[in-house]
Amino acid sequence: MKHKERNSSFELLRIFSMFFIVAHHYAFYGTFNRTNFVFSHVSALRVNLILLFLGKVAVDIFVMIGAYFLSGKIFNFKRPVNLAITTVIYSLSIFSLLMAFAPEYIWNKENWFQALLPFPSPTGYWFVDSYLFMLLMMPILNLCLKNFSLTKIKYIITLLFILWSLFPTFTTLFNYKLDFDAGNFGYSSGTYFLLIYIIGGYLRKKGIISEISLSKEILKIIFLVSISVMYVIVFTRSTTLFSFTSIMAYLFNPVSLLLAISIFKCFLKFDFHNNFINYLSGSMFGVYLLHENSFIRPIIWQKLSDSSQYSNNALEYLMYGLQISLLVFVACIAIDILFRRILLLWPITKLTEAVSRILARITKKEGV
Repeated sequence: MKHKERNSSFELLRIFSMFFIVAHHYAFYGTFNRTNFVFSHVSALRVNLILLFLGKVAVDIFVMIGAYFLSGKIFNFKRPVNLAITTVIYSLSIFSLLMAFAPEYIWNKENWFQALLPFPSPTGYWFVDSYLFMLLMMPILNLCLKNFSLTKIKYIITLLFILWSLFPTFTTLFNYKLDFDAGNFGYSSGTYFLLIYIIGGYLRKKGIISEISLSKEILKIIFLVSISVMYVIVFTRSTTLFSFTSIMAYLFNPVSLLLAISIFKCFLKFDFHNNFINYLSGSMFGVYLLHENSFIRPIIWQKLSDSSQYSNNALEYLMYGLQISLLVFVACIAIDILFRRILLLWPITKLTEAVSRILARITKKEGV
């Protein structure tokens, strides 16, 4: 049977999303001081908040793409096992190289404890942990998506949207004056990914492709982007409002989620195939593992680049950030292709298959 070619529209969206995640990290980890409201830096602060906000949108989209396709597949241990093995290999490889050639980036006040405990992984990745949790919950989520009606799924999405997006945002914005902790209802980055998974599965089940109008979707995107950007620009004119806006830029908030859904639905309208785009897309996870490694982060954003020099000029701060982000993005793609997809393709594949078979036997024996 001939397999259907991957839709490059989604792969292109995946590439864009990872690039804006890299740009988000430029804004978050760079030397530019985003924590203090300084009037002379206000224009650069606005750009910083926009990049942070777009990074949150990009994370939502990246997870939604995976959820959309996974919701129509049968659970296989190969996916979470490959994710875990790839993460451990990258983490240990980076750790070993730095220990051999630049130990000063390992042995410092913040990282010395991690250096003493390098196994199974010297560093953690919050995104990997959350995505792995989502993958392990995939059988249950798919069972619900398959057997529940669209009305019931909408009810679940609405409830979880309130508990895991609206409540966490508003309780943080109002400094917990409501004496309410969203964690009481299970809110975390991992459970938030479950919400995105259900949304992706709902869109797939509903067959939204035939129901949306491209022109309407573009108008929605323009409206939401305009409101979001104006929100950031207008509300950074006082210390209080700056703090209010900055929280929205850091959190998994309802505005970024709604914008992510609109952008995703817009890309659903297109269907084309491009081998180059599809091949590049296969390295997006590698880009994340490389540049978001906790030992590599300070080297990229604080040692090799200096965003603070553009604190007084928003355009220069933005252009410098885009240039650095693109350079990091391209470099990480090249490294991932050479290291993981060429040199280590065979051992990672074989190890993944071996571990997956063991887990499959265990669960089959236990009747799971």
